[in-house]
Amino acid sequence: MGRNSKPTCLPRFVLSWPFRSLLGIAWTIAPRAFGADPGQTPPGPAEPAITNATAANAHPPAESFKQEATRLLLQEATRVAVELHLPESLPIVETNLLEAFVAPPHIVLLDGGIGTVTTINYTYCVSKAWKFCYLERYRQQEDRRRWYADSLRPLRELDKRAAYQMATQWLGAVSVNVAALNRDCRLRIEAFMPVADRKRGKFLPLYWVYWTKGGMGHGSVAFVELFAPTRTIVQLRVEDPAYNNRQPLHLASLDAITERRQKTGDN
Repeated sequence: MGRNSKPTCLPRFVLSWPFRSLLGIAWTIAPRAFGADPGQTPPGPAEPAITNATAANAHPPAESFKQEATRLLLQEATRVAVELHLPESLPIVETNLLEAFVAPPHIVLLDGGIGTVTTINYTYCVSKAWKFCYLERYRQQEDRRRWYADSLRPLRELDKRAAYQMATQWLGAVSVNVAALNRDCRLRIEAFMPVADRKRGKFLPLYWVYWTKGGMGHGSVAFVELFAPTRTIVQLRVEDPAYNNRQPLHLASLDAITERRQKTGDN
């Protein structure tokens, strides 16, 4: 794709492989979320489908490990909500959750994918290198449909600079190395603009700000989807831990499990 060419559809974003492959988690893209061009459907999952049911064939985590992991996930979700000024009831506690998922210890050890917690507003995911790396707005497809019905704007209001500023402020707030992204990767900024609306001089101020490295098909290194009029984060994703300067979560109970397995030779 040339520098000035327009993509017919935005890239798909790669989920951390322990969750995707070992647990069989299905992150779906609704192909006609707006009843518009399938090629212009916003990328990313409609609803994160990470639940305990997805790990039915995996070894269940020890209760002490599960409790510690849940506690750490809740603390990290609270930190993220504070840093991003998200509309959450703080601190985020178990009674606030719609669902929570903790991966079994042997899966956590593979790639640092600990689990997720979901409130009525967002899903917070720690699935790479023991660090927070994904934020997904809950029921985001419903939001997109409502915005499309109510918030089309004239093309003269298209403002990619403002979208970039919002995205980088949020990434920086959660300790993503934006300077390194800009140095190493190719920046792309797109707005939702189906052909029919573009012909009428309209667009939806729903922006995708993302950084790519390598050729087509490699997906994004980092990605933010945002609705500009209300400064709403729809998705924030950091795919490459090399650009994620966040402190990893440390599970003492995982150390104990690892030590016990080493002594018994249990893999």
